[in-house]
Amino acid sequence: MEPNTIGKLFNWKNRVFEIPSYQRAYSWGKTQINQFIEDLQNADSHYYLGHFLFEKKENNDNVLLIIDGQQRLTTCIIFFSCVKKELQQRKNNGETVSLDLDAITNKYLRDMMGNGTQKLRTVTYDNNFFVEEIIDAKDNHTQVQDTKSQNGIAQSILGFVGQ
Repeated sequence: MEPNTIGKLFNWKNRVFEIPSYQRAYSWGKTQINQFIEDLQNADSHYYLGHFLFEKKENNDNVLLIIDGQQRLTTCIIFFSCVKKELQQRKNNGETVSLDLDAITNKYLRDMMGNGTQKLRTVTYDNNFFVEEIIDAKDNHTQVQDTKSQNGIAQSILGFVGQ
């Protein structure tokens, strides 16, 4: 069996990942983010992200429930959001950016080929914060950061931006 890649995982145009309510919310902190960044920096051309376990959502084959791997998948999406935001800032400052920023959004953040829905739905009580902070990467926030997992999401952004 051929190893899966993040690119292949997100290659489905109308695929949505969802963290079921019975799964724990985002819990990675500075230690795990630093390890993730260090692993990426030390990877030659391939980075093994580990196993994922999905289950198709009942009555909706386009939605995969994340049974195992939600921390890693959420972190990947936070990473892609930070990369896109950094490249957009560089482009706004007059630098040449060779990557298609819309392609990052279309593949990893939103289903732009379908109805524009987010590629990852977090646990319900964090989802509005996640959309505003990660998917839309807004500078002006309307969502209050009031859960431990929302604090973890915000700290992960700082971990990536500070690198």
